[in-house]
Amino acid sequence: MKKIFALLTVLGLSAGTSLFAEIDATLPTQDDDAGFVSIFNGKDLTGWEGLSEFWSVKDGAITGQTTEGHIPKENTFLVWKGGYPSDFEIHCQFKLVANNDQGFANSGFQYRSKVLKPDYFVVGGYQADMENGPTYSGILYEEKGRGILAKRGEMVVIHPDGTKEVVGTTGKSDEIEAAIKKGDWNDYVIIARGNHLQHFINGHQTIEVVDQQADKAAKSGVLALQIHRGQPMLVQFKNFKIKQFSNSAETKKIAFIAGKPSHGPGDHEYRAGLLLLQKCLANVPGITSVVYSNDWPTESHALDDASAIVMFTDGTAKQPALEGDRLQYLGELMKKGVGFGCIHYAVEPIKEKGEKEFIDWMGGAFEIFWSVNPHWTADFKQLPQHPVTRGVQPFSMNDEWYFNMRFRPNMDG
Repeated sequence: MKKIFALLTVLGLSAGTSLFAEIDATLPTQDDDAGFVSIFNGKDLTGWEGLSEFWSVKDGAITGQTTEGHIPKENTFLVWKGGYPSDFEIHCQFKLVANNDQGFANSGFQYRSKVLKPDYFVVGGYQADMENGPTYSGILYEEKGRGILAKRGEMVVIHPDGTKEVVGTTGKSDEIEAAIKKGDWNDYVIIARGNHLQHFINGHQTIEVVDQQADKAAKSGVLALQIHRGQPMLVQFKNFKIKQFSNSAETKKIAFIAGKPSHGPGDHEYRAGLLLLQKCLANVPGITSVVYSNDWPTESHALDDASAIVMFTDGTAKQPALEGDRLQYLGELMKKGVGFGCIHYAVEPIKEKGEKEFIDWMGGAFEIFWSVNPHWTADFKQLPQHPVTRGVQPFSMNDEWYFNMRFRPNMDG
């Protein structure tokens, strides 16, 4: 990541300007793809969810389209299902086409946002705005929230009481606007680090914001694409990639690996279980998480920036960590201090491959013909005092329980 130090030398600005002078500000990555992960496969909407009547893939691009007589009743969104990113750099390309006499076409890229109406995919939160008009492309808008937070060309401090102060400029709005291609492809970059937010279109910085309003400033949330209620229009997106800054002192990334479907409804629902766990963690400060669905991440370096890896998958020889050189790759991450955990069936490698590593990495493993896994109703009338039981109340549950596990010699560690 190339760095600049944002030194503002214009005299007469308020004390808020000094906030930007203290920020180790970031410029978009230009030279390589190191650390970036693609979040759109260019073929279909795998990993995304929205109203199929408005969203599809055409010509290798995510396409949102409305037509005369077929307009959403309110703004609706296509939501990325891969996590709740916190600190990141996102690159994508967008194109807007107005299929109406008014020349209207408006959309946006939501980040650190919340799904407010799951049945209609209504989303609220930070939005990198875009249109084919003269005003809104590049601004920071908060959908279903505080409205316009920064106009194009503005450097803004949002103070703890919610007041907005323009403390500088990223450039002249009309000059930035002149570089935006109407009805054609444009590059959009969004960078978020802590409460510091930046947008860039076609290499021109459009806004810079420090959001100090603690009760409103989102630290993590969903990514989503907007179809705007209004006149018939078309919006397209392609070449999505994200680099998450997850090993900073502030934020840790948990990488959840969900195995392929292998059981009936209600049993071993790997993806659903991990999405639920991810949702429970969504508002925990300092944590971001990603769910890699249906086996192993397709991007070879997707786990490089993880602080912890948690697997909920089939076991035995079907354990995905046993394929190829994945154990060696995981072993290198473990040496760097990455955490490792398995849920239920995933704790079961095979004795010939994986058991030694699993016992080393997490202290124990299920071994066939040694460990057992009967079903019974376990009645926990009290729980031991331990960080993992904090807040857990006594409960009773019929489930498949594992015991007589293989552990490190003498329970070492």
